[in-house]
Amino acid sequence: MGENQPLLVERNGINATNQPAVHVGDEDCKTTEELLKEIGLTKTERKHSLIVLGFFWFFSGIEYAVILPTIWTFLQSQGMYNRWFLGLSISAFSIASMVSSPLFGLFADTGGVKRLVLLSCVFMVIGNFVYFIANDAYCILQARFLCGFGSGAAAASFAYLARASTVKERTTVVGSIVASRQFGILIGPALNFAFEGISIDMKPFIFDNLSSPGFIMAILWVFCGLFAFIWFKDMLPPKTESSTRSIRSKSGRSTTSHDRDKAIVTANNVVKPLLSDGTDDVVASEQDKANDDDDDD
Repeated sequence: MGENQPLLVERNGINATNQPAVHVGDEDCKTTEELLKEIGLTKTERKHSLIVLGFFWFFSGIEYAVILPTIWTFLQSQGMYNRWFLGLSISAFSIASMVSSPLFGLFADTGGVKRLVLLSCVFMVIGNFVYFIANDAYCILQARFLCGFGSGAAAASFAYLARASTVKERTTVVGSIVASRQFGILIGPALNFAFEGISIDMKPFIFDNLSSPGFIMAILWVFCGLFAFIWFKDMLPPKTESSTRSIRSKSGRSTTSHDRDKAIVTANNVVKPLLSDGTDDVVASEQDKANDDDDDD
């Protein structure tokens, strides 16, 4: 292996040694202004949209913390004492979420995230209201399933966060959203304490410490839906990824591959384009010619 051995650089991911080529993407260098222009939002619109998603996750955390502590007692008050039904009622939320998340993600790619957030809020309002008016254990089960289905927008929201933030901002943005849910889990139990001992007959419904979590969450999700309707903005659909990419050399030059073009970089920093047809033969020919020149010297 001599000094003049060429280095094959290919834009399609495989170099002369059949090893994956290392690409330096423009994503890492994108500024906030460039990102906002690409997604079609202003700074204010992006800020408001991220705040709405923060509320979405915040209310999700509250619901988790306000429902679980009392659901077993609520089931018992409706005449259900089988513990397997408690497990079923709790898992119904996750089962429904497992079904809805891929569906919401599919529609997010084509129809935007805003309508999915609004649809989630509708499911959450209905599910929690059913929980509030439940008069038997199966109503509670149905309510938790509806709420779980509404949580499907959570997956789509992470895709929104990824597109609405630069690489440098992404960890902070995602971390803030996750922290909002944890904050909701933290203060959720306080709402149970606030309604402890309350029992109001609102015929045909009863507002007490067992049914009140459903009423509280239904109201909160109504507000979340209003926030999303007013402030949340969809981004422009992502552009189809271009087949043209650039590889930056140490000297700052770049080569592109519209038609599977390749380049030979010799020790003298001479760049020669090669077509994909007969590439290996041309590489070998260039190397033999360089070796012959050394022998003549």
